Amino acid sequence: SMTPPPRGPRRTGSKSKPRPAVRADPKVNQVLQMLQAGRVNEAAAIIDPLFARRGKDVAVIRAKGMLEVKRGRYADAERCLERARRLDPKHPMTFVDQAMIHQLRGRYDRMVEAATSAIRIAPDQPRLQTLLIEALVSAGRLEEAMAQVDRLKEGGSMDPSLADPLTKVLDLTGRREEAIEIAGRMGEHKALTPTMRKRMLLRRGRMQEKLGDHAAAMESFHAGHAQLDLDFDPDAFDRRVDEVLETLGKSSFPEPTTELGATRLPIMIVSMPRSGTSLLERILASHPSITGIGEESVISDTIRDHREQLGPDPVPGMHSVDAGILETLRADCLRRIGELSGDGVRTVSKHLQNWSYLPVIAAWFPLAQVVRITRDPESTGISIYGQDLPADRMPWVNRLDWIGRVVAAERRFVSAARDLVPNPWFEVVYEELVDDPAGVIPELIRSTGLEFDDRCLAPEQAESTDGGDGKRFRPTLSLHQVRKPISRDTRDRGTAWGDLLDDLRRGLREGGLGPA
Repeated sequence: SMTPPPRGPRRTGSKSKPRPAVRADPKVNQVLQMLQAGRVNEAAAIIDPLFARRGKDVAVIRAKGMLEVKRGRYADAERCLERARRLDPKHPMTFVDQAMIHQLRGRYDRMVEAATSAIRIAPDQPRLQTLLIEALVSAGRLEEAMAQVDRLKEGGSMDPSLADPLTKVLDLTGRREEAIEIAGRMGEHKALTPTMRKRMLLRRGRMQEKLGDHAAAMESFHAGHAQLDLDFDPDAFDRRVDEVLETLGKSSFPEPTTELGATRLPIMIVSMPRSGTSLLERILASHPSITGIGEESVISDTIRDHREQLGPDPVPGMHSVDAGILETLRADCLRRIGELSGDGVRTVSKHLQNWSYLPVIAAWFPLAQVVRITRDPESTGISIYGQDLPADRMPWVNRLDWIGRVVAAERRFVSAARDLVPNPWFEVVYEELVDDPAGVIPELIRSTGLEFDDRCLAPEQAESTDGGDGKRFRPTLSLHQVRKPISRDTRDRGTAWGDLLDDLRRGLREGGLGPA
């Protein structure tokens, strides 16, 4: 067992020698901003020469490490951060960066260690306290997380940034009324950013839903989404879907002629968010020959790094890309997968946009297994609306009618694409999966070409958070839910909302799904 985490922010003077102020390097800051915006190649053009010249500059080394994370080169990133830590063992942000990588790789106890080390160096930073609580929660160490929260509450007033992790712990430990009260009180704090306030309001709504107050929950959901002013054109989205389908219908996918083209390594879950994808990934990855890589963006990152060769809109016409470039893309994508999964026989991806990348999957890996899971559209829609999904990349999550339109468009696209791509395909219905796991799961596993393994019936037992013999799973919104046995608890989530889902139903109808 580990030593107890630090008690939290000091409220009295410290005898420790303060760290001297370090002037921010404008080039390093520019690189970090580029990485945050996804401009990886531009960032690399700046940081790689800097790294070659200033190999002992901790800020440069950390930026290089973050670049390697974006490139999908996690081993290189970890070597950079370890080098930075050795050069300046008292720099808290190096431990923060290491904690982030541990989280991405499902190593939650090591995330706790890194966060604890950062707090020992800088005990007064609320951001680090938040990181530690998140790490303890991710590691399933809820009692320790709750004890840390209680210590932070001892001093009276609390930094508003700690309110969200606090309410999360209270929710997970069953103290929902207390969590709702804190969320309501702290959610109005003027220091909260709109993004933080949105996250807290959505969490409050989910807790109100669990307590059966659906009207209050919907008010919280609406208030949360109102924090961000987002724009989305569902008609333009539908036109884009039709354009890609039209191109896909004219595409041909010849038999693969190279070893990389003929790989069966990737298993691609192709579905909407909140439709059972985390459960499906964990079931598959409970098999000893399958490794899960969560929502890692191996396809989009590969495309991004070769944008100059591919042009601005390569997805629809990927089948016609030069054979040599296709092979380079396959190799790069498989390298990313290998960084994440090691030497597994199969790897399962549940990236949220896999469905829109079906033309790419077909061109790169025509023998890769596609697994499709669908859930009742109303249950899927309200689950999307109640979660803090990445609105910058998915602005349609901000309104129920927009969600309905996209759910309908995705159903239409994937249904048509199934007949147009060469990939082997397996369909799962979420409700049938949770009703009869023993009937569905063996057939699912055998569809991958592997022998069924009984461990796939108990996916909640597969994970190791403490470095044991079990699997590691990357964080998803359903992380805590899928650590429990397969359950029917949320099977009929959409039915309890009544006319509160009328906007969602209207969007579904306008998109062609459901009665006119």
